[in-house]
Amino acid sequence: MYSLGTVTTFLMATQFIATIGLIIYYNIYVAIFAIVCVLIGAAVSNATSKKIAKYSVELQKITGSENSSIIETFEGARTLKQLKKEEYFYNEYKGILHSKMGVAKKLALQVAFYADVFMFVNNIMPFATVLISLVFVINGTMTVGQLVAILSIAGALTEPVTFVGDLISKKRVADTILKKDKEFLNPTISDNRTTFNSLEDFKDLTFYSTGYSFGERVILKDVDFKLEKGKVYALVGESGKGKSTIYNIISKFIDQKDVDVRINNIDLNDISSAAVYDKIIQVDQKAFTINKSVLENITLGDNFTDEEIDEVIKVSQLENFQKQKGLDFVIDSRGENVSGGEKQRISIARMLIRKPDLILLDEPTSALDENTSENFVKALIEFTDKYNITVVAITHRNDFTLKADEIINI
Repeated sequence: MYSLGTVTTFLMATQFIATIGLIIYYNIYVAIFAIVCVLIGAAVSNATSKKIAKYSVELQKITGSENSSIIETFEGARTLKQLKKEEYFYNEYKGILHSKMGVAKKLALQVAFYADVFMFVNNIMPFATVLISLVFVINGTMTVGQLVAILSIAGALTEPVTFVGDLISKKRVADTILKKDKEFLNPTISDNRTTFNSLEDFKDLTFYSTGYSFGERVILKDVDFKLEKGKVYALVGESGKGKSTIYNIISKFIDQKDVDVRINNIDLNDISSAAVYDKIIQVDQKAFTINKSVLENITLGDNFTDEEIDEVIKVSQLENFQKQKGLDFVIDSRGENVSGGEKQRISIARMLIRKPDLILLDEPTSALDENTSENFVKALIEFTDKYNITVVAITHRNDFTLKADEIINI
């Protein structure tokens, strides 16, 4: 980043050697003084550039973590909203920004010092060289003509140094980064509350739609069903019929428009999102993971007992994973060091441990083999029976339809 082009470097080296050669021709002692000044500047530059390189690497690493955090947060936006973990991820991101700010400040200071040293050498060395030459003129060992000659060529000695001026612009970039980071440190997490900011225990949910339009396309025509506490439902139908849209309406991720949805006979429009998330959790088909341990992916910073963790590990069929890799196993930033099925089960465990009143599953067994799928469905139903949780599962397989109390056809 701080290197010059090969041709420019050659020209600057040639110019430096030629200038020193001319000064030696006029007075070797003045030349030695000039060289000493350059060497002192080079020594300071070398020490400073090492720190610049160190902080640059640190800053790149932190920026990589920052980018991963942003991607993870956007990919898991729905999960974060449902579990009310905005503050958790905000604090995680804030910690990254604080680290980034600290390193960026150090880098900016080193870059500024680096530039200032060369600016000092650039301005002082010609003046000091002339002063030294003047002493020799006074002593009679140099002529005024030689002094004038040295004065005219001394400036050429410092020209290579001025090429580090690009570091000043890098300081401005670092200052800009610091300014923008400060703007991120105090975000406002808004939540537009409506009439009901909390709900009593979930009793039932009714859903009635004469049609839901996406532009000219209309889905969910004449859809009418009721979900009751503690029952298991299979939501089936052809792709594109609106099954995921039903979930998104119930979870308040999209506008319900003319669809009538009531929880405990209260219009969904009159219930805040936070109150819905207290009772209802949706597990998307695309699993959401973060660059932390499996345990942290499940708890997201909340405190649960060992018994609660063991229970959801067992239900989610993660026991073999736990034995082989352990819950301290760190999932990478893109979740590529775990399989699709493992990610899906981790996401399900994350939701189950919170024991919602109603859980909405989207193809929960799509990434599981037949045996694991059968064991999971059995364990899940036992778990939801134990805690009186209502389950709805979008599925194209028989694993849920054979166990469901009711099948809802779309």
